[in-house]
Amino acid sequence: ESENTEEAAAEPVESVREVPHKSMPLARRTLENVDSFLLAKHLTLVECELFVAIQSREFMDKAWLASNKEEVAPNIVAMTNRFNEVSTWVATAILQRTTVKERRKVLQKFIDVAWQCKELNNFNGVFEIVSGLNSSAVHRLKKTWEIPAQRRDQYNQLATMVASNDNFKALKDKLFTTNPPCVPFLGVFQTYLTFIEDANSNTGSHGLINFEKRRKLAAIISRMQMYQRTPYSSEGVVHDIKEALMRLPTLTSDELFTLSLEREPREPG
Repeated sequence: ESENTEEAAAEPVESVREVPHKSMPLARRTLENVDSFLLAKHLTLVECELFVAIQSREFMDKAWLASNKEEVAPNIVAMTNRFNEVSTWVATAILQRTTVKERRKVLQKFIDVAWQCKELNNFNGVFEIVSGLNSSAVHRLKKTWEIPAQRRDQYNQLATMVASNDNFKALKDKLFTTNPPCVPFLGVFQTYLTFIEDANSNTGSHGLINFEKRRKLAAIISRMQMYQRTPYSSEGVVHDIKEALMRLPTLTSDELFTLSLEREPREPG
C-alpha cells in the first residue's frame, strides 16, 4: 500500500463533475462518486427537513437532556442521531477502501463535499463530515492523509470553523452573520440556551416570573425559527440520491478502529 507523498500530490483530486448524476442508477455506483455539489445539496435538503421539524418547545428547559428526551424533544434527538450517522458513514466509506490511493480519493471527496456544504450554509453538514474525518479510526491514517496542499488547506479552514474553542466562537460568529437559508449546528444554540437556563432562575427576587430570562430564551429561539421559515429550493432533486442518503451504511466504532488498524497497522515502537 505504500505510496509516497510526491505521488499523492501529483494525483488529481477527484473532480466534482466526474460522474454525471444521471449516468447510471445509484444502485450501480456509490454515493461517494456522486457530484460533490449534488451530494452536499441533498445532504442539506435531508437535514433541513429534520431541522424544520423541530418545535420551539423542544428547546425549553433543556428538554434534549431529559431522561424522556425521545418524548419531549423527539426532533432534536432525530437530528442528533442524524449527525452521528453521517459522521460514522464518512469514516466507514473511507475505511472500506482497501488501498491508500482509494482512501485518499474518498477522503478528499468528503473534504470537497464539506466545503460545498459550507457554501450552502449547511453548518451542520460541515461539522458532521469534519467529525467523521476527525474520528480516531480515520485521523490516525497517516498515509491516507498525505493529500495535496489545496485539500489540506480546505480541511484546515473547515476544522477551524467548527472548532469547539471558546464554546464554538468561530462557528457562532459565522452563524450569526449568515442569512437564510441555513442549517445550523444545533450545539451552538444549545450552548446558549443551557447558559441562560443555568445562569438565570425562573423567578425573580420577589417570586415573579423572570421575564428577562424569557426574553433571552425567546431571542435565541426566534433566530432558529428565522432559519426554519426559509427552506432551500428543492429544484433538481434526484430522488435516488436523497433516498440513499437516508439509508447510510455504517460500521460500529469498534469495527471502524479494527479496520483502521488493518489498513495501516501501528508503527513499531
